[in-house]
Amino acid sequence: MTIALIVYAFVVLFAAMQVPAASFSPVTDAQFQVVFGQSLWIIAGSVTAFALSQLVDVGVFWLVRHRTGGRFLWMRATGSTIVSQLIDSFVIIGIAFWLPGKVKTSEFLTVAASNYSFKLLIALGVLMLFGLVVPVLGGGAWSGLWLMFIGWFLSNAALASYRQLLVKETLEAVPVARLMRTQLDRVDPELSVRQLVEEHLMQSGQRVLPVERDGRFLGLVSVSDLQKSERRAWDRMTAREIMTPVERLACVGPAADAGEALAELARRNVNQLPVLEDGRLVGLLRREDVIKWLALNEAAALNNRILDALGIRR
Repeated sequence: MTIALIVYAFVVLFAAMQVPAASFSPVTDAQFQVVFGQSLWIIAGSVTAFALSQLVDVGVFWLVRHRTGGRFLWMRATGSTIVSQLIDSFVIIGIAFWLPGKVKTSEFLTVAASNYSFKLLIALGVLMLFGLVVPVLGGGAWSGLWLMFIGWFLSNAALASYRQLLVKETLEAVPVARLMRTQLDRVDPELSVRQLVEEHLMQSGQRVLPVERDGRFLGLVSVSDLQKSERRAWDRMTAREIMTPVERLACVGPAADAGEALAELARRNVNQLPVLEDGRLVGLLRREDVIKWLALNEAAALNNRILDALGIRR
């Protein structure tokens, strides 16, 4: 049933990609191809990896059973899983990301080998629970449980890398201008801090206020800037005195890649980036706006469902 749903999604996406964008559509054919085209590769990789790994799993299971004379069921089950997961780890990443040129060969081999290593640790831990003594690692139930925990922990780290890669692919063709907020309340640099708080910050619902003079962007005033100032001095202090000047802010252009902008938000540990064009503030890119777009984007949701079907999210 799972395979049938994945194949159905592939057919629907492929058919949708053959239909040209309407003249009034805000999404171009190129943007649609970049976002949804990656999903086709993931689907193809998942179906191929599933089919090959299941065939190998059954074959190895039968071979071990034949060699052991029907004994050691636990060895047959775990041994076949170890071999089949080797195929699964390399095939799905290879087809989904390496074949379309999304990652370099070295990156593909590193990620696939790491992913398989985590699965191998968990499988070896299971064998140790049943009494197998592994060279260097030893044996015993506690050692097996500990090895399984390490494999689980590293697998979660690998999952985080997968998610980062998928977010990067989803935002690749999305410009900052599409996600930024343009309706902004702006203040004059000579406005008193008390007026700024009572007439603008509390009324607008914005976390930050751009400071401008004659259309020239000077800086931002945030809640943290207010917290650094003395409340008793708000009547005589101005926005210019407490703002973070533009020279100390990380800024992006409206045509910049949204994925790179999201990475910059994370690196700077800030919630918004000013969007400048020819020195003028044309908008603010907020972290919550990017996250909201990802949550509502159909391609991102499809990628998540496919990952769930593949068992990557466990």
